[in-house]
Amino acid sequence: MTCFLRMLLRKFFGHNQRATMSTYDSDSVRYHKAFVARKLSVARLALNARSCEWSASYGAPENNIANWISGRNYPDPLFLKQICDDTGLTMDWFYRGIMAGVQSALVEPLKDASSKIPQTRISAGRGRPKILKKRSD
Repeated sequence: MTCFLRMLLRKFFGHNQRATMSTYDSDSVRYHKAFVARKLSVARLALNARSCEWSASYGAPENNIANWISGRNYPDPLFLKQICDDTGLTMDWFYRGIMAGVQSALVEPLKDASSKIPQTRISAGRGRPKILKKRSD
């Protein structure tokens, strides 16, 4: 964290609130990692691509791709940009979920794939995001 941000945190939240702010930031980062990971999984399913194919095409190691899909790490932005350039997806869709700008031919496959991938939930503890189980009523 830069000195300027620390100064602002101290000024507006005091010394005691710094731990609370860092906890909030880490939870929001974990949530966003899970969000981007789910988008990556949806894209992979909609495009009928496998991790090994993406690894060979874009030069990213398979274990990195597995970590990105599981939500452990953020995907490499250059990797996502290459996927966007080759497929017609947008960075806005990966990072914010905005469908505007996505090629119209991909909209239906993305919606279908999204319904097949389970939602993720973020637990309060450490570790990677958990997958929500669907109830069978």
